[in-house]
Amino acid sequence: IIGEVPGQALFEELSRRAVEIAEVFEPQDVANVLWSLAKLERAPSAELAGALSKRAVATAAQFKPQELTNLMWALAKAGMRPEPGVAEAMTHQAVARARDFIPQDVTILLWSLATLGLEVRADLVDALSSSATARAGDFRPQHVTNMMWALATLGLRPRPELAAALSRRAVAI
Repeated sequence: IIGEVPGQALFEELSRRAVEIAEVFEPQDVANVLWSLAKLERAPSAELAGALSKRAVATAAQFKPQELTNLMWALAKAGMRPEPGVAEAMTHQAVARARDFIPQDVTILLWSLATLGLEVRADLVDALSSSATARAGDFRPQHVTNMMWALATLGLRPRPELAAALSRRAVAI
């Protein structure tokens, strides 16, 4: 029934089944399972986390920006450190697809990395900063504040052109 939280037995059965079929999951499936668990405030079993992580790494080149950010948001929301290889694979894909990121994708990814306390590669910061600068006119107030919070939390200073673009946007909104 929609709106009800599954009981433990159903949760365990769904988790078991997800482990069985994880090897055929598309990126959206991986991201959606983790996102759903985070929304339900349920941690995946070690077996499920391992299967989803393995699949995320195997399909990383196919992740679209929203799938990538949903996956990283889910890990951050659940307070789960990514398994080995996941953050690296998602970072590589984010750098490759940064020009396709909308403001929400940029800010969610940076928020997730900051929340998880992960070290951020310079090429990722550069790529996301370029995307954010180009789309600063589309930023909402929450995007501006989340972007600045994430950069500060990561110990990073925004590039001058990004700071100027976000400042202009903040004044405009």
